[in-house]
Amino acid sequence: MQPYAPQERREHYVMGAFADLSIQVTSFDYQPVQQAQVTAEREGRTILSGSTDERGRIRIERDDGAELLIRIEAPGFAGDERSVTGDRPDHVELFVLGQPGMPFYYRGTVRVPFEPVDDAVGVLLRNPGERSEEDLAASADGIARSIGAEMVRSHVNFARSGIAVVGTTGDHTRGAEALLDELGQTDGVERAGAIVKLFDNNASFLTNTVIARFVEGVDDERVATIAARHGLTPDGRIHALGRVYRLRFAGLASYAVLDASNALADEDDVVFAEPDLIHTVEEDSIVPTDFLFPQQWDHSIINTPDAWQELRDLDSNRTFGSPDVIIAVVDSGVDATHPEFTGNLSNGQPKLYHVFDFANMVANMSSLPSDHGTACASAATARTNNSSNVVGVNEGIAGVAGNCRLIGVRRGGSDLDYSEMYLWTAGLDANSSKPGFPAQITPGADVISNSFGASIGSPISGLMSNTFDALTDSGRGGGGILLFFSAGNDNSDLDVTFDRPWGMYERCFCVAASTLANDGATETKAGYSSFGSTVDFCAPSDDWSGFHNPPTSYGAHAATIQAAPDGEAIPGRPDRRTTLTVAVAAGATTLTLATVAGMAAGQALMIGTPGAAHTEGRPITAVNAVLNQLAVTPALRNAHGAGTAIVSGPRSYQSNFGGTSYATPVCAGIGALMLSAAPRLRWDEARNILYDTAIKIDQNNTDPIGRWRDRAGQISTDPGYAGPQFSEFFGFGRIDAAAAVRDARLIGEDDWLTAILHMMMS
Repeated sequence: MQPYAPQERREHYVMGAFADLSIQVTSFDYQPVQQAQVTAEREGRTILSGSTDERGRIRIERDDGAELLIRIEAPGFAGDERSVTGDRPDHVELFVLGQPGMPFYYRGTVRVPFEPVDDAVGVLLRNPGERSEEDLAASADGIARSIGAEMVRSHVNFARSGIAVVGTTGDHTRGAEALLDELGQTDGVERAGAIVKLFDNNASFLTNTVIARFVEGVDDERVATIAARHGLTPDGRIHALGRVYRLRFAGLASYAVLDASNALADEDDVVFAEPDLIHTVEEDSIVPTDFLFPQQWDHSIINTPDAWQELRDLDSNRTFGSPDVIIAVVDSGVDATHPEFTGNLSNGQPKLYHVFDFANMVANMSSLPSDHGTACASAATARTNNSSNVVGVNEGIAGVAGNCRLIGVRRGGSDLDYSEMYLWTAGLDANSSKPGFPAQITPGADVISNSFGASIGSPISGLMSNTFDALTDSGRGGGGILLFFSAGNDNSDLDVTFDRPWGMYERCFCVAASTLANDGATETKAGYSSFGSTVDFCAPSDDWSGFHNPPTSYGAHAATIQAAPDGEAIPGRPDRRTTLTVAVAAGATTLTLATVAGMAAGQALMIGTPGAAHTEGRPITAVNAVLNQLAVTPALRNAHGAGTAIVSGPRSYQSNFGGTSYATPVCAGIGALMLSAAPRLRWDEARNILYDTAIKIDQNNTDPIGRWRDRAGQISTDPGYAGPQFSEFFGFGRIDAAAAVRDARLIGEDDWLTAILHMMMS
């Protein structure tokens, strides 16, 4: 076997392997535009003329990378046109059509029409990370009332993101600009801006910053001159991204910012110009001796034990991953005191490499809004075979790459804030002008896991695509960082909704979720998992039942924050052991035990033994020492006989995590194991190995979108069908950790001969 040739492999994996270019035409309210007329011209000659299908798509085959002019027309919509280069052969080009006369903004070079909101504005609250969701919602309501306005949105994703939408109270003489002016002088408001997108659960609004990329050769003085023509002032260049500048607008963050940004985009010396937006964020959820490992059903499916054996054969200190590989988890933050993230690795280095809270600009994780980030980090890299304070028992769960180091990042802010955050995480120069921005780190992350959606319903911005280009071009000393993003939990068609534009980007890995059917054996699509032509692969996760009770219900086991635990409780170590003395039926909430000594309300209880049928966990809500009884909530799902084993311990784990939020860090952990086997592996080589080694699950599904297709786009009932290659449900398939690590070894420069000999002997 020869090492992969990335460019050849890339051509081999053209999007869905069906065509060189996919054109997606969507309306401003993100519905597919059917029967839109699409023409493609090259050097003034029409090479394609056709109409979009029922999903708003049309594919263009081409035999070279020449620039194409794409024109779109559809009844009831204003037309659009844009030049498309051929330097990225496998991407989706999005066209968003609006009604004639609609205002618009740009995301990179994509023109995005929108419906203006004249009676409400978006608000970013000050210091959101230091307060609960309820407190944030109450604070937002107080701010609205203090200026005689009303609260329009402050729940769920809005509160989690520290964002609210404030509107007028029916006073039509008081518009959005008046609100912006008043809010700018109100305590508790960090930023306020005009809204460009408002849904029930998500919103995006303007800042007074514009991001622009200038052509090579335009110096700083020329940039300042061009910017000044549009009322903009340079505020520094983002060094790691080349000629990308931050430009400040002097006035309020009103729709006037778009006038300046759009006019700048028309300048000949400008590659793209776009507003820096603030968005709500949507969160998606060798046999180790760890106490809960027998409960972790998904490890046997993805073959992590065999992957760990492959690494042990190379070096016993790399069994559970190399301590030189660094995984970053960008999320709601990580509980740095959790036993899964404390202590040292096989080389003596501390497990936790860096933490930074970009929501509050502090180098600690003392204020976490949820356990989501902690759970995700534990899926990727919870320590393995780490001792507990119970003699002879190791702690908790096993992460996929438990011997790798961890960077815990709490996200937050605008596109610019995210770009600078990712550059810092990668160890690249963000040249940030933000007060309190952390010093550059060396080395940066090798793998970044992202279980959330940002900029939902919009194309990726030029700033973020340039950021991900920099991470894959310059990160890891030029080898490129592996970027894993969740596909989302809305069962939505990503090609139409663009609910996860960052994960859809061709240099990022978009992860869907599979699960087990009620027979406990058949792998199938998780009902919530979003899908589309940009899904790369999938990993097992929960079945969305909300609890773990195999074989009919499956949940993922993960860590939770200790200060405010969440999820269905299960102990990570047996601090106290006893037995049931009286049998209980399903639905019971009171248990009679041989002893309740050492047990207390707030602890976690396990009824049964790890890995056994019908084992379940519950939080203890009350203890009756006189009767040796415990109260638990919610009620038990299963009956348990007298003599059943009972253990109790701290409430630090949950058994019902899941979603694409869980599948994503699992894949990130596998990526880290691959780099542990082959440190010089390039990001695109890693991607192609994951494609090649993925298992084609549920091959007999006949869903018109999710069924498997071969490289020519044919389905199993077509003559000449060559076998499954790609599914919009599963991408190239369900990942296989052992096969991926084995193939990574084969192209590792240092381990080439060792790997060949190992294959010959195995």
